[in-house]
Amino acid sequence: MATIESTLKGLWDKQASEAPGNEAVLKYNAFRQNYLGMSAGMFPTEREVTARASRKPETKVITMTAGKPDSLLLPYDDLMEFAKAGWQRSSPAPLEYGASELLKVEIAKYLTRTRGAAVTSDQIAMTSGNSGGLKNVMASYLGPGDVAIVESPLWTFTVNLMVQTGASVVCVGMDEEGVRVDEIEHQIMAAKRDGKRVKMIYVQPVNNNPTGTTISRARAEQLLRLAASHNAVIVSDEPYEMYCYDKQPCFLSALSGGFGVVTVHTFSKTLGTGLRLGYLHSQPEWLAPIQAVGGMQGNSVFLEYAVGELLASGRFEKIIAHARNVYARKIKVFCDALEAHAGRHLAAPPQRSGGFFVWMELKVLNSDDVNVQMMARGVEARCGKIMYGPNHTESSSSGAAKQCHIGFAFIGPTEEDLAEAAKRIGAACDAAEAQGSASKL
Repeated sequence: MATIESTLKGLWDKQASEAPGNEAVLKYNAFRQNYLGMSAGMFPTEREVTARASRKPETKVITMTAGKPDSLLLPYDDLMEFAKAGWQRSSPAPLEYGASELLKVEIAKYLTRTRGAAVTSDQIAMTSGNSGGLKNVMASYLGPGDVAIVESPLWTFTVNLMVQTGASVVCVGMDEEGVRVDEIEHQIMAAKRDGKRVKMIYVQPVNNNPTGTTISRARAEQLLRLAASHNAVIVSDEPYEMYCYDKQPCFLSALSGGFGVVTVHTFSKTLGTGLRLGYLHSQPEWLAPIQAVGGMQGNSVFLEYAVGELLASGRFEKIIAHARNVYARKIKVFCDALEAHAGRHLAAPPQRSGGFFVWMELKVLNSDDVNVQMMARGVEARCGKIMYGPNHTESSSSGAAKQCHIGFAFIGPTEEDLAEAAKRIGAACDAAEAQGSASKL
């Protein structure tokens, strides 16, 4: 006798061609079949599997792939202390619906101090981490038929969030001053000729992931004027804004006053990725579309009260300052050692001005070949080609199409491990060079 389960399975099997999900989901699944982005790193090639298998058993693996803070710098005790303080001061509110007004007030004070421009609490909206904030913004501003422009290379999961709304994504390049505004203008005009509208421009203008680039003031002003003249909202993604090691950047939010710019922030890079707590900054009318679709749901009210108390205590910026000093030492150790051991293979000295990443450009060698040799020596990093947006080809600084970049997250390993990693990277470059020379004989 057939069970209800087997009956239902039989009925659904007959309709297998009609996959579950709405039209947007089906289109997104089709898109993902052609574009993996950073997800490609989850599927090792045969060469990579072989390289990992060839490691000596005693080899210590140095992982430099994830942009998450050094666990030794996370303020566990501080969070526990201020969670208790938030409860004692405001109970039972931390366990009820609502939000911590204290946290928004303190964030506004922090932004005012660090931006040099006045920010008020009504310009702040809480989100569930950085990715939650991006998802809220994309869902509120983009829809089928819209066009979004992204700088490339980038944190490619941003593209996924855009495509899930039904929007089309177009990539533009970057240089040492930040996103190429001339390319943005070209794409805006091309979209208009096709009867379409560029609705959004996404950038990570301060300590970009993966390149570490920070936009120049001249480029920033050029971008703001262009976007405003074509009625395109700028999404300024700034998860690494607090980690500038050698100079003070300009901020799109400060230059614009929050008009036409929605800035996405997170506490993940300072207090811990597991908090899933972030915020948006913009003028209230630019936050209104997000609030209208219920985009502020999903974050923990309890944690809002804890972090609000932490910021009010003045300890938050001390936590940041300490971490920034540690990371500044780490990037110097790694870049100094990288130049010492692999310098002759580098197209240019790696940037060391800010963020969590070092973007290495190879002069002649192919990044796939070097990456395989690195894996065999116990260094895990990301090939640059998987950090580019859809239909945007990796190229060298000269503009020539070439697989020549490798990205390293330097914040997690110790200074000793970073020096060792650089030594192994140099050996990997030498091995790739020797292998290439041998194959030509």
